[in-house]
Amino acid sequence: MITSAAISRPALRHVGWRQGPAGAARAGVALAVLEERVKDISCVINLAAYCIDRFQDTRATRRICDKTSRPLPPPEKIRADTADDSPAVKITCHFLAELKNACAAKQARLLAAYVPGQAELAEDDVTSTSDLSEPEERACRQAFDGLTHGLGIDVVDLMSPMVAAKQSGRFPRMTFAHDFHWNSAGHTVAAEALAAEIARREEAATASASATTRK
Repeated sequence: MITSAAISRPALRHVGWRQGPAGAARAGVALAVLEERVKDISCVINLAAYCIDRFQDTRATRRICDKTSRPLPPPEKIRADTADDSPAVKITCHFLAELKNACAAKQARLLAAYVPGQAELAEDDVTSTSDLSEPEERACRQAFDGLTHGLGIDVVDLMSPMVAAKQSGRFPRMTFAHDFHWNSAGHTVAAEALAAEIARREEAATASASATTRK
């Protein structure tokens, strides 16, 4: 943002004082005029900067909306990236274990949710360098399943409810057409699936506790 802070009031007033009261008055008028000029220029420049930013955003959006292609990694690279000894899997394992322990310390049980990618949902009409191909997404799913099973962490897979919501015609898609994040439909289906799973587990725990008490 451009402001009018560069105008030196003391300097203009000093000139006016040296020229007497009349000079001081003229200096005050000149200062007011300069301030208005600078404000006008600042508004014009800020408006121009805003228009340029919006133009660049529009161009970026158009580039995102245009489907591009990314070379599919060879199978051996996909396997290496999702192997048990790969950095990504090791880091994920570490933080999952920490989350599980933190929950246990508060007498809670960690429930993880696996988020399907656009390729798995058949919504990969947007492709960028951060998107994964379907083989990569399947490999990530298998790696995550292996980690959570080994750590004893329960998982809610959101793939089935999201596919069911699309196949039933309830929602056309779970992600944005210009972005790989969930749209409102994706958030709705995910929230319903998680709430239903938590409610089911609470009912099972209550029933188990009642059965134990009766014994």
